[in-house]
Amino acid sequence: MASLQFPLSNQDNYQGRIKFDVIKTIPPSISQRALRKVQEATRTSDNVLNGSSENPDLFDPRGPSQRGESNSFIGRSREIPTGDRCSIYLPQSIQIQDGVQIENVDLGVFGASLEAGIKAGTSPIEAAISAAGDTFSSMADFFRGNLSQDAARAAASRLAGVAGDTNASAVRSALQTTPAPNTRAIFKSVNIREFSFTFNMLPKTRQEAQEIENIIKFFRTELYPETIDVGNIPVAYKFPNKFAISIQYGGKEVATKILNSYLRNFQSNYNPSAMSFYEGGYFQETQITMSFVEARTLDKKDIEGGY
Repeated sequence: MASLQFPLSNQDNYQGRIKFDVIKTIPPSISQRALRKVQEATRTSDNVLNGSSENPDLFDPRGPSQRGESNSFIGRSREIPTGDRCSIYLPQSIQIQDGVQIENVDLGVFGASLEAGIKAGTSPIEAAISAAGDTFSSMADFFRGNLSQDAARAAASRLAGVAGDTNASAVRSALQTTPAPNTRAIFKSVNIREFSFTFNMLPKTRQEAQEIENIIKFFRTELYPETIDVGNIPVAYKFPNKFAISIQYGGKEVATKILNSYLRNFQSNYNPSAMSFYEGGYFQETQITMSFVEARTLDKKDIEGGY
């Protein structure tokens, strides 16, 4: 287990810290029943690729209990801390941005009538029938000449849309009237939060210079996934580990809490200010920048829990 920190000296002067604990996800275990299905499907696909007409028997009349197999296809996944962690001083600026996606939707006349009907307590089906009736009755009034001049021009501009974009534009230009789009702002989804941290590390001792190298390797190692090899050929990736990120001052959590997050990218900038080295070839200054992405979106319950 790795337990890294920076700086190493004058710890009392750095009460504000960000702690990164590595969290490993143990994926669900595949039961014998599910494994048998996967093997049979694989053999079938292999036969198809090889041009063979032979198909394995995909149906076994025996039940899972008769075969000594579990009824469940997969088990449960769980997350456990690996014990690997890193603690770095709290940088000057910590930005936490929450957001959702709101999109603009044009309801049109029919949609606006439908919306009004549902808001008034009418069932969706009844509201749709009523909205359709209102729309067609206004058109009928147009042809009967029962509308005012403004209402007639509005009905004509709506009806012109049936004739195509060019003709509709010509009619609307001549009448100086265009249908109201009845635009509404509609909630769509929640943004996944992202976080970026930048640390400027200037070692004062050889030990601190070595610790910086260890920290860089620590994060770069957790950034990348492991491969799943079959016959020395990589066939898949295991998901990389997540990080439990805690912003603390004097050992107490401060600021908004962060869900377990993936490390999206990591950047090392050696000697950004001047090209000089300590004895032994250690850089005088190292700047690292990390970006993290939370594993899922938040909801109101999470906010009530401090996230």
